[in-house]
Amino acid sequence: MTGAFPKDSLLSHPDKLLATHIAEVHEAAQAILRLHSLDPEREKLVEEIVSLHDLGKASKAFQEYIRDTKGYRGRRDRKAHTPLGLAVTLVLGERLGWEPFWKLCVPAAVLGHHSAFPNAYRLTAHHFGNDDWAEIIEEQAAEVPASEVSELTGFPLEGILANPDLCYTADEIAESLIKDLQKRATADLPATVADRLKMQFAFSVLLEADKAFLALSSRGKEGYREERNIPLTPEMVEEHLRSSKPSEINAMRTAARKAALNLLLGDPDRRLWTLGLPTGLGKTLTAASLAMSLREATGSKRTRLSSLSPRRAEPATGPTGRLTCLRNWSRST
Repeated sequence: MTGAFPKDSLLSHPDKLLATHIAEVHEAAQAILRLHSLDPEREKLVEEIVSLHDLGKASKAFQEYIRDTKGYRGRRDRKAHTPLGLAVTLVLGERLGWEPFWKLCVPAAVLGHHSAFPNAYRLTAHHFGNDDWAEIIEEQAAEVPASEVSELTGFPLEGILANPDLCYTADEIAESLIKDLQKRATADLPATVADRLKMQFAFSVLLEADKAFLALSSRGKEGYREERNIPLTPEMVEEHLRSSKPSEINAMRTAARKAALNLLLGDPDRRLWTLGLPTGLGKTLTAASLAMSLREATGSKRTRLSSLSPRRAEPATGPTGRLTCLRNWSRST
């Protein structure tokens, strides 16, 4: 821990303490969850992801970089903060006895929040099978002020950060999680897809919350904190479309939209839908109609999950082209 920075001077951005940033991300995440999901288990998951997502910023190299972003002359990979977060959270989940879903979701969100939700390779061999990355991660871990970061995150990290074989330990855990996930997907694909979508939701909340207060003015932050009840009705789509000129393609779009709506509203309890339409037939507005209509039909503020699938234009069997709804992958999504 030579040259480590104390907790009250750790920065997340040139003008912001790491502790302040984490507190703001927590606040923004709570505002998002109030609008989209009040599920206690999901709220707890997001809370833990937020607490841990920037722990790697406590490394000596990152703190040197963030104090002089233009003058920093060190290697870029040595200031990276998400690989260290990945390794630490993998081991943390194992030590705390988290269930497999949490043990995979938290590290994946921590690693991917500056890039994209990671695949199996990025969770394992990309960092832990690479000697250069393994050396960087373990050097960073040795330099982090462990007790301060433990206090900052609310998790016991001292023993994990002191482990000279951190990457080997993390790699074993990650490989085991991936193998178990592959077996589960073979045995129960719908449940595995449902878990993947839940992970994506938690990840999306982190991405939004991580940037929210950084991008907003003081007035914007106050608005973000306020309860928001934005009326979204199916009529909004129809009003928008009435401004379009009548045409053959618009008639086809209207037919596709009505066909999809009739199918959806005939079975509103289905939880996952895939809409496939040729390019140009209005997937975005059709999906908006679907989501708003379902929201209205169920009396829920939270819409179901929708997936839009582009298709090549091809001979159509009717005015809707090829409209496909793959229903009910999982009622628990």
